[in-house]
Amino acid sequence: MDETTTTTNADRAALMRKLAAVALACRHIDRDGNNSEHRYRYISADAVAKAVGDAALTGGLMLVPNFEPITPPGETYAVKSGALWRFCRVRCTLTAIDTDTGASQSIVGYGDGTDPADKAVLKAQTAAHRDLVKKLFLITSKEDIDGDPESAAETDREHPQRTAPQRAAPPRPAPPAPPPPVREAVAASDVLALVKRFESCAARGTLDTLNAERATAWTTFSRDQQVMLKAAAAEANEQVMAAESRAKETTT
Repeated sequence: MDETTTTTNADRAALMRKLAAVALACRHIDRDGNNSEHRYRYISADAVAKAVGDAALTGGLMLVPNFEPITPPGETYAVKSGALWRFCRVRCTLTAIDTDTGASQSIVGYGDGTDPADKAVLKAQTAAHRDLVKKLFLITSKEDIDGDPESAAETDREHPQRTAPQRAAPPRPAPPAPPPPVREAVAASDVLALVKRFESCAARGTLDTLNAERATAWTTFSRDQQVMLKAAAAEANEQVMAAESRAKETTT
């Protein structure tokens, strides 16, 4: 709250007591409005003005609103149908004045309004004033106290909401390919034993036996072990090929 005009501390204390009395008198208000399109109920501006106005005037308070436009005059935006709607945002300064002493207290709030014709300013002023009064006097609905699941919808949405332009979502990347299955790892001693058999095949110069041993390796050992076995098999294969070549040269 921003203090604007006060007299003595006693006058200020009296003003605070009157504000508290109004808050107690209209603490809870029924939801009298119904939005059939979005399926929720709300406290209308008329209900707030009636309850708070009666309590304030009875208690010797005047509530004076002052509105200032924030958006440029005639601001518009396009809705999905292509039609242009007017948009307005206002600042509301609400001043509570004690009719006995002249002491005052002001608070500031904001409100938005949209309309296809000329009622955007009126809707913005209505929303700002209603919500500011509700906050000043801590007003809730009786449904809020009873735990109504609809109690979260506190804003009057009788007009369409202003939304930012929608952009097309970027295409989703293709999911990564699943990793190939990994074979069960075997003991390192078994890998070394197969490497020895590769070397034995190379020493005997029997390529068919080497290929058979190598085929067995690919169905038995894990991927990491196959890397080592491939290197050993390649070296053994070169030795076998060299031995066969020397054997042919000897026979010729």
